[in-house]
Amino acid sequence: MLIPVIAVLLASGLGITALLGGLDQVPDPPPEQLGEGAILDQGQFRTQFVAARYVFTPAANEFAEDQRHLELEFKVTNLGDRTTYVGSPQQPGKETTSSVLFAGSILRTTPPIRTEAGGVGAVLTGDELRSTQLHPGVATPVVVRYELDEATEVPDRIVLDMGTFELMGRFPSKVEDWSLATKRVNGKDVAEVAARVTLPVQQGERS
Repeated sequence: MLIPVIAVLLASGLGITALLGGLDQVPDPPPEQLGEGAILDQGQFRTQFVAARYVFTPAANEFAEDQRHLELEFKVTNLGDRTTYVGSPQQPGKETTSSVLFAGSILRTTPPIRTEAGGVGAVLTGDELRSTQLHPGVATPVVVRYELDEATEVPDRIVLDMGTFELMGRFPSKVEDWSLATKRVNGKDVAEVAARVTLPVQQGERS
């Protein structure tokens, strides 16, 4: 008596995979869904998502201009064994896998934050951005700030696609260092989205 092919596949533990069209067709698990206050283990960093806020700073005098910023605030602990830097976030449409600094793990935002100047990350001291260093083992307040032009609408909430870091051997030295975790898509390495973080955008003003 012939055993149906589907039964053989299921018995071998390969049935579901085969039915889905092979190993390459098995969908990846969706990114972890996080919100304000959540903590993400990024390998090199442990990151808490503190807040997102829009800040309007009126011009100091008639010769200056009003300033509009969207700020993302984090609490970042460097889990590595040496000092590193905050860095800058990925720019819309210019995503790269070569970022090795914290802010480079902000792979993209929804809606996209379009700004000519790009984003800049720094350590927050009081109301000032005074440093860019992340020392090992220290939980550090970090702000990534985007300067907005007058035409940019401020969203009620913003979604961050966050990557993680993994130790990789550098070529040709083979010395291990932290790099963005990637996956292969259509024959190309792309940064892997580990978590999708939704933050309400607070409104504020600085005098």
